[in-house]
Amino acid sequence: MRLIKKPISLFLALIPLLIHGGILGKYYIESVVIDDEKNQWLQPQEKGWLAGDVGHSISIDRGKIVWLFGDSFIGEYKNGNQISDGIHINNCIAIQDLTKPESEQFTFHIGENEPTRAFFPPYKEMPGSFLWPTNGFYLNNSLFIFCQSMSIDGPGFWSMVGTVFIQIDNPHDNPTNWNKKYYDFGTLPWEGDSFQQQFHSAFYLNSDMIYFMGYTQIDGLKKSILSRISKEDFIHFKKADQLEYFIEIDGVSKWSNLKENLKFLFSPGNTESNIQYIKEWDIFITTTYTALDQNILLTMAKDLKGPWSEPIVIYKNPLVVCPLKTCIETYAVRPHPEFSTKPGELIISFVTSFQGPFEEISIQAYRP
Repeated sequence: MRLIKKPISLFLALIPLLIHGGILGKYYIESVVIDDEKNQWLQPQEKGWLAGDVGHSISIDRGKIVWLFGDSFIGEYKNGNQISDGIHINNCIAIQDLTKPESEQFTFHIGENEPTRAFFPPYKEMPGSFLWPTNGFYLNNSLFIFCQSMSIDGPGFWSMVGTVFIQIDNPHDNPTNWNKKYYDFGTLPWEGDSFQQQFHSAFYLNSDMIYFMGYTQIDGLKKSILSRISKEDFIHFKKADQLEYFIEIDGVSKWSNLKENLKFLFSPGNTESNIQYIKEWDIFITTTYTALDQNILLTMAKDLKGPWSEPIVIYKNPLVVCPLKTCIETYAVRPHPEFSTKPGELIISFVTSFQGPFEEISIQAYRP
């Protein structure tokens, strides 16, 4: 029997989760517990970072983890109250140094010269007016951060107008000295006021390929999809037009250069997650969610191409911020493989959205 410890909790809720037989005929969830220790990592600072979403972690060796955050709040934490300084930041990062005592591990970094203080400000010749960094990977000693490139229309609806990734060749330097190279990945903008398609919800890298797990929206439902590119082609071309897509025609699945007849892996698909490979069991695991309820789901497969198991609910977020289920609720659900300590243990984080003034939200909301 195997166990997947699941630390779950607030915005940056980390969940150790244990898997054992049942799913795929071999595995089941043995236990799900709140990881109180890790849930102290991303609490509000007395002065500095208070809260933010995304919460994606990337190991860059030497005991260092890069944490990515989307929309964030900076200010003071006094007498149990979060007091924002009023400036909305679209993104920031934190560096976790695991070689230091836990109380000294995290340093947060925001932009210094931009009006919004975004750590990754929009680049003048790229699509969009601001960036949400939601995923990335470490390859050939460089850090690659993929961002949803966003714009807001007149009525206030935000829309994804492209994908921008940022290459950092000196990620072990102080982030204030990072050399950031921006690239337009060349994905199509959304049209209208609905979610449509995205390719970088999660990544998995093997010896020679980079796999992109994403989603496409069909009749209002997100369906998970898969594409890939060789590491060599990614480094050389840096463009989405080099992707191969996993498709299905007349019941036959194959890779194709054409973005048609995409094969659906499972539903719901999502905008941001992660993929964990358990080498000892030779299985892939990923999380998913609808974002409109409190359910955190898990699915697994022996191969990235599937078949993937039917997603099952492994945890229900006790926080409810949108009772009518008409707005984003629980999202940014992802495993953090670098923190697992045994086969079958999953450390999973999620974020709870919020409604109303930031100063009035629960301390448990809007953080991993």
